[in-house]
Amino acid sequence: FMPSELFGHQLEDLLVSNVSIRETVTASEEGDQSFVETPSVQYLHRRSGERFPCQIRFSRVSLTNDTCYTVFVLNDVTEAEESQRKTDQLTQRAILGDFSSMMAHEIRNPINNINTWVQYIKSHCEKNDAIYNAAQRIDDDCQRVSELIKNILSFSKPLALTFEPTDFVALIEIILDRWKRQFATEQIQLFFRASENFPKLMLNVRSIDQVLTNLIQNAVDAIDHAGGIISLNLSVQPSNIPNQNVAVLTVSNSGPGIPEEVIDRIFEPFFTSKKNGNGWGLALSKRIITSHKGTIQVKSLSEGVVFEIQLPIPGEVK
Repeated sequence: FMPSELFGHQLEDLLVSNVSIRETVTASEEGDQSFVETPSVQYLHRRSGERFPCQIRFSRVSLTNDTCYTVFVLNDVTEAEESQRKTDQLTQRAILGDFSSMMAHEIRNPINNINTWVQYIKSHCEKNDAIYNAAQRIDDDCQRVSELIKNILSFSKPLALTFEPTDFVALIEIILDRWKRQFATEQIQLFFRASENFPKLMLNVRSIDQVLTNLIQNAVDAIDHAGGIISLNLSVQPSNIPNQNVAVLTVSNSGPGIPEEVIDRIFEPFFTSKKNGNGWGLALSKRIITSHKGTIQVKSLSEGVVFEIQLPIPGEVK
């Protein structure tokens, strides 16, 4: 506001809020010269109509015996409110994590008991028997729930990984070799390219195997029996830290992209866009990569999705 825009206007027209600022000021003690805060954060409206949280403090100033002014201090607390919202969200997630862990422990024993009796039933039936087929479906569901419970329990406790110098190129080739038969069945073309003399990385082989297997499975699911291309590219690139390089692995596919409204959530636990997904694969993958002091990001294209993993190179200085 310009000063000329203020004079002659009612206070309620300038400090537009859901409560009466005038009543709050009037209710304060006469002659109180100290600053008084409004009881809680008020939501004011800017001239554009946008609402914003504001802490209001005011104090009376008497310049003469006949004239008394009220000084207002308006503190925009949008950032503080957003910080508190994020803190509350993290607290809720921590509580949810503890509850999920407790539920997983409670569910695991009954599932194991059910599975034991299912195996007993299957051992006393012929494979083409209707009872055997029904027991097999129960067995499959038990395995699916057991896998989900295992993921919940592993996610609820800190990762304790051991690292060793690893030929990352050779590890990727071993993983891809396992997929050759399925690639042929799904009519998927595979391309893998790696920089020459690629350095060894400090990795936990089992967990990195889990990450790559999950990314490849996601790529296969995205192509959805329609035939397509999966590409992996491994290179050494400059990092954001001066005089230091990082290992960069991209995993891309030619399937449909990820909708813009969900792409920021795909690394969250429980979130999935798959019909039969459980929302743990990418959440665990991010946790594993973070434990390797690396990063994982996703980019959706008009046709396809690209996952990029960055991992540190031990002792790498340009």
